[in-house]
Order: sequence, then structure tokens, then C-alpha cells
Amino acid sequence: MRSDEQINHAIYVATRSPEGKLTGRKAVIKSELKYLRDRYSSLTLLCFEKIDNPELFCDYFVSLKRPPFLRIVFNIFMYFLMSKKSINECLYYNPSNLNFIKKVLEHNSFHVAFFDMIRTAHLRDSIRHKISVIDLDDLLSERYKQYLKRNIPIEETLGYYRSYLPKHLIRFGKLFAKYLLFREISLLCRREIEATSEFDIVSLVSSKECKKFQKIIEKRLNSFPMTFSEGCNLFTKSCRKGYFVFLGGLKFAPNYEGLKWLTKMYQENSELGSSSPIFVIGDYEDEQLSGLDQQHFKYLGYVENIDEIIKHSNGLVAPILSGTGVKTKVVECMSKGIPIITTELGMDGIEYVDGLNCILFNDDKSLLTALSSASEPEYAKKLSSEAFSTYKKHFSESVIFKKWDKVIASIK
Repeated sequence: MRSDEQINHAIYVATRSPEGKLTGRKAVIKSELKYLRDRYSSLTLLCFEKIDNPELFCDYFVSLKRPPFLRIVFNIFMYFLMSKKSINECLYYNPSNLNFIKKVLEHNSFHVAFFDMIRTAHLRDSIRHKISVIDLDDLLSERYKQYLKRNIPIEETLGYYRSYLPKHLIRFGKLFAKYLLFREISLLCRREIEATSEFDIVSLVSSKECKKFQKIIEKRLNSFPMTFSEGCNLFTKSCRKGYFVFLGGLKFAPNYEGLKWLTKMYQENSELGSSSPIFVIGDYEDEQLSGLDQQHFKYLGYVENIDEIIKHSNGLVAPILSGTGVKTKVVECMSKGIPIITTELGMDGIEYVDGLNCILFNDDKSLLTALSSASEPEYAKKLSSEAFSTYKKHFSESVIFKKWDKVIASIK
């Protein structure tokens, strides 16, 4: 690792690896890593997860340690129950990392330091930097308010983090699920303000959430959604094979909730049965298929390369009922020119005109109309073109990277 004092170096502290199955958070991390590597002479990546091929994302890689189980328990009793840190922070707070980072980066100085969500905010002072950036992704407090309102089980609320917690701790959490969620929301509302006050730049994925958060924080906020490599409109270059696609692993609560709602509409409206089938792409557990429509839906599981499937489809069906931020699956499909059929929440944070660059639905009848319209070749071609144009204008790498340039350059 370099030990010079040049300022043209960047560092990124990530909670998760950019490798593997693409999620919304990983899409943002990959976008930001690509930006930093493109703009700076060297990029150092610190990550709480193993990365098999770090050279694809950075020049120097440092592995951080998650707190062991006893440390997490200690954190929860000393910080969460004492109203000092949220559970999100407790799951990552490991004092040994503070000294480790200072030792490893003892002679390094960075022009810009990116921190991945509130979970890594405590590491800010262990890194010498000129400009600090915290990317909140979305407001976790708002996300959990939705989970509480919709009575989503604690296992699904934990989502990605289930695999990192002992099963007996999850069982214990079930007994006090509502209390824990109430308290976590309360703490996050406060901690999101306290933690961000220490950073030079604060970003969120959704411009809508920026406006909402701006009302309670004095610092300027910036919206930086995920972006994808600029390419061609895949949809216009392939023949369609008469099916629609649903994207999203069912272990993520909003995806499972949306798919249950979608399949229920098929079960209750026989006219939908005559529509094109829907291919569900995303990992799932076998017991999750119980009660779901398996006649009109084909469950493909996780697919490494989705392009070959989605470019031959009639479009994306995204029944989004909850969640915060900009929806990755929608932006990704727009970047490929795939027609979008979704709910109003699915277009949250994206400029849209219903019927022009997307088709909205909110019940079985409007869904039937949307599927029928998107199956018409000429109309589908229009939807594809407008979706692709919206992506190029607001989400392409060149647009997002120039926006980052401007915001970073504004810090004196």
C-alpha cells in the first residue's frame, strides 16, 4: 500500500462485498467504486465481507472483522438499550477495527473517504482524509416504519442480515419484535441526524427522500442513485418470446410481499390466466412457494446473467408495495430498454409519465390492461425507447459521475 501524502487517493469503507448476487445496495457500492477508481490515482477498499477478486474493484484491499457474537450482545446491552447506538450500528461496531485501521493506514492520507451507510460512520475518525462522504442509501428509519405498519415478520425484516445472526438470537428477537422495531426506529431517527452531521457530504439514493430528510437536517443533501454500464437498448435488438419477468430474491421482504400480491390477483381473476406467463428470477426457499400461483408463474431461482432472459421478455412486472429509495430492478431494466409495468411506488425517485416510459397498475384490472398493452409490439417499442431515454438522461454513468465531480469539488 502507498505511504505517500499525495491527495489524489480515495478510500471506501463497505459493509458488504460488491461481488455476487446483485442487490440494490451492491449496485450503489459498485457504482461508487467505479467512480472513485475512474477519478483517483488509487482506491483503497475496506470491507466487512470477503472479496475473492478485489483487484476488479480497487487497488488495495483491507479486510475488516465483524464483531463476534459476544461483542454484539455487549453492544446491544451497552449501546442499544442505553439509547446510544441503533442495532444497525451494533452489528458492525468492533473497537478492534479502529486500532487496526489506524495501524494499517498509519502513513496514508486520502483526498476523499466514502462510508457505506450509518453502519460504518464510527470509523470516520480512524482514517486521515480531506473530504468525508456518508452514503445513507435510504433512510432506514423510514424503511422500518413501513415494516412495522405492514406487520412484516422479524426474519424478513432482518433480510440479508439473518445469515449473520445466531438462530437463538433471532428466536429471542421474535418475543420482543415490535418493541425492538419501535426502539430501532426511534434511535435511527436520531442517529441518522447525529451521525451525518459529522460528514462533509451526505447522500441518499432517492431525491424524494433527500427532500424529506432536508426538512430536519441543516446539512445539504445529495441524491446519487445506482448506475449501470452504458450500453445498447437490448430490448429493440431481440425478438420477444411471450413472457414477462419478475426480478428479486424472495428472501427480501418487499419482493416476497409484492409477489404474493401479484399471484393472488392471478388466482382471483381468471382473465389474467390468459395473459403471458411470468418468469420469476431470484433465489427463494421452497416453503415460500406454498400458496403462490405455480401455474402461471415459473420460478427460475437465481440467474447469473439475466440479460438473455429479460431481453426476450415482454417487459418487467414489478409489484412494489413497500420499500424506500430508488428500485434497482427498475433502473437496471430501464438501462436495457425493457418496458416497465409497476406500481407508483416502483417509480419512486424516477421521473415518469404513466403510459409513456412505464405503465402503472394498482389492482387486477389495471394489471390486465397493462399486460395487454405491453404485449402490443409497437406500443412496447415506444415504452422501451422512452424507458431507455429516461435512464440515459438521469441514471447513466456519465451523468452520475459528473454530478459527483461537482459535489466533491464544491467542498473547500
